[in-house]
Amino acid sequence: MTSPLNNKTGYGLRVGREIVKLDKQRLTIGRSETCDIVLSSALVSRQHARVSVSADGVQIEDMGSRNGVVVNGTPIERPTKLAHGDTILLGEEQLKLVLLMPERQNTMREVRTADTLVGDSNPDAEEATRQGNLLEVLGGVVDKQLALGHGAEAERLLSKQLRLTLEAAKVGRVSSGLSQQAAQYGIKLAGATNNPDWVVYAISMYHYQGEVMPVALVDELYSLLRKVRGVPIDVVRSYLGVLRAREHALSPAERFALKRIEGLEHIVLL
Repeated sequence: MTSPLNNKTGYGLRVGREIVKLDKQRLTIGRSETCDIVLSSALVSRQHARVSVSADGVQIEDMGSRNGVVVNGTPIERPTKLAHGDTILLGEEQLKLVLLMPERQNTMREVRTADTLVGDSNPDAEEATRQGNLLEVLGGVVDKQLALGHGAEAERLLSKQLRLTLEAAKVGRVSSGLSQQAAQYGIKLAGATNNPDWVVYAISMYHYQGEVMPVALVDELYSLLRKVRGVPIDVVRSYLGVLRAREHALSPAERFALKRIEGLEHIVLL
């Protein structure tokens, strides 16, 4: 049985809006109700990770989970020491290690880092990075499911994150690289499930950004739309309207892509 720590200062894990104090020498994280920190995501294993606290600090290790442990964007293969402010990704759940300082009446206060004190210098970029990291981690799992022909399972795993990415695109918080990655997975899911909603998703990613879809993705849609039926023509026409409104500002390569996109309208009408 682990014993509680009595240090004047301590550490906590920020999980969503809550901070869980690390008041034992060893804590487990996972989906199982027996874990010290319980996470609900289906991508988190029942016994996913173990956090150890000692006089030397805090370290985390993977307990043989299915989707691994990622610290500051890097997957770990052995017990890894953590520092104040480090981010931990378990499946699609993001945690952050924070240092806690004692205050009066036995309460603890989070020590804020400099960027927290002055405000994020670029919160949109930080959120875009987070969304991209999550999509990248999930993408590896989804690609395995698609390779096995498990389209429905791939859709279940990825649909939430793709929806969040689309919401971010609506307010301009998505990079062009993330737009392409999200749209690519939308096209993959459409092909695996024959669901036209994922074609709509791929087009919408670029519609909301007001950007021209890369020719490589447009070419994939040419092939896909011959077998996936039911895509609303208004979705294509609305996107074309956005691009035509700024056609004068497009580069020659983008104008070529626009011509290819115009061809999608004819395929949808077939």
